[in-house]
Amino acid sequence: MIEESYGTHDQQTLTITSSSSVNWVAYIHGGAWRDPFMTKTMGYSLLSHVPETWSGLSIDYRLSPAIQHPAHIDDVMTALAYVVKKYKVEKVILVGHSAGACLALQALARYSTDPPSFEISAIVGVEGIYDFAGLVEEYPDYLSFINPAFGGQSLWAAASPAAFDWSSLSLPYSPKIKIVQSVQDELLTMAQADSICQSLQSWNPDLIKIEGGSHNETVDSIALRDIINSLCT
Repeated sequence: MIEESYGTHDQQTLTITSSSSVNWVAYIHGGAWRDPFMTKTMGYSLLSHVPETWSGLSIDYRLSPAIQHPAHIDDVMTALAYVVKKYKVEKVILVGHSAGACLALQALARYSTDPPSFEISAIVGVEGIYDFAGLVEEYPDYLSFINPAFGGQSLWAAASPAAFDWSSLSLPYSPKIKIVQSVQDELLTMAQADSICQSLQSWNPDLIKIEGGSHNETVDSIALRDIINSLCT
């Protein structure tokens, strides 16, 4: 594994688990945009199981409350641009867990208005947070991490993937979108997954329920590995 910096902050780093191919699986970790113990290392196990014909990348980014949206997604975009330029990337599968799933879809939205030089072949959102207003309505205590990351409620819609007008966005190709939710998730019900699938209706997302264990265990589940590997064709 190779660790590289794409910025000057100590959290602006990434790890390349392999670089054998122009096709990459890129992992974006969760942690409610604030947890310093949820880092790019969370993706190492998953990336170790992707086919040898694919390269692997795991991204760290700056955390709240020190920074606020759009700094998180700015970091992810900068990291991807760094790797694409250095390693001549042609195709990427973006895999995001929890807050990272939100970031993966925010990246897709940005690329839809500024198409990249590489193909995003798939987005895999795992146990994702997509609908901020719906999340706080269902779990009022979660306001404790939404506000530091995104500011007051008047600012949520501009950043919340479930509030995007996806029908107005397009790419020169059609990425597969997999919304993955473990039925054992203790931190999120199916409401977030249902909300984003409704919002993404024009992009034909697949909602996949799995026996993936708890919220954080899902990343290391065999079921998720199988989904990722099925996309590496």
